[in-house]
Amino acid sequence: GCIFLQDDGLCAVHARWGAAAKPAFCREYPFALVEEAGDLQSPRVFVRADCGGWAESFADGTPIDAQAEAIVALRRIHPAGRFTMDPVVVLPGLGLGRDSWPTVEATITPILGRPQPIEQTVHDVIDALFKLIGRTRPQAQEGRTPAAVAHVHGRLRQVLGPALANPPGDDPETRGMMGYLAAVDGLLAEAEGALPRGPGDARTPLELDASALDYVSLVLRHQLHGRTFQDLGGLPGWLGTMVVGVRLAAAAAASDGTPVTARALGPRLATWVRLTRHATARRLLADVRPVLEDVAMHAGA
Repeated sequence: GCIFLQDDGLCAVHARWGAAAKPAFCREYPFALVEEAGDLQSPRVFVRADCGGWAESFADGTPIDAQAEAIVALRRIHPAGRFTMDPVVVLPGLGLGRDSWPTVEATITPILGRPQPIEQTVHDVIDALFKLIGRTRPQAQEGRTPAAVAHVHGRLRQVLGPALANPPGDDPETRGMMGYLAAVDGLLAEAEGALPRGPGDARTPLELDASALDYVSLVLRHQLHGRTFQDLGGLPGWLGTMVVGVRLAAAAAASDGTPVTARALGPRLATWVRLTRHATARRLLADVRPVLEDVAMHAGA
């Protein structure tokens, strides 16, 4: 955690000197900006999905559009993010030029807005993308998604175990990183008991209640809006990563078999998103990208 956090979880800098004294990133968080060239609106304001408290405020907090102007006006020493992918990977092995992106975005944004299980959403997005490029979608195979999720889960635990057992040093930065990795490992350990392990596992994915379905839909739209897929190799890698993350977070939040709420899901999903945003972790996710793309291609089967 941040060294300026007080015992009550609030910021000591803010408490002593006011909001204007906080670093630019802290004043902006959980918002972020992305700039785009050409005819697309620039800059765009979006909410970072690694904010664990968003699951509590998304339904009754201050509307985002009422805050956007103030966020854009903040003085910042770091530049806004930029949409740099060209071509944009829309299906495994297929990239489109950035001039085609507005059509892609207009096609899939309404689908991401549907409050339904993420597997169905991803299935519908992939189906729409195949129709957009005029190709026939291959038949999705039942059982491949839980097997792929189990593979990613096992691979991450395999890597995190030795890293946590043998930290590379004892400086503050390393201790912070070890604490973060321990939180990720804790999420994976929580999820293990409730996670279907593959096609032969009779357990079904845990249900999300209406609030959690709304929340996941909002997270996906903001990630698209903020071009999160850039860091994950394109749309299929991003969609597969989020299917895995929602499944892990739901399994970790499971308690009595009842549908998982947004408040239970949100902080756990935020832990997963933080993992996907970390440069070292993204190299690991790049190693399993074919598996993540497979998740996207067979979701909803």
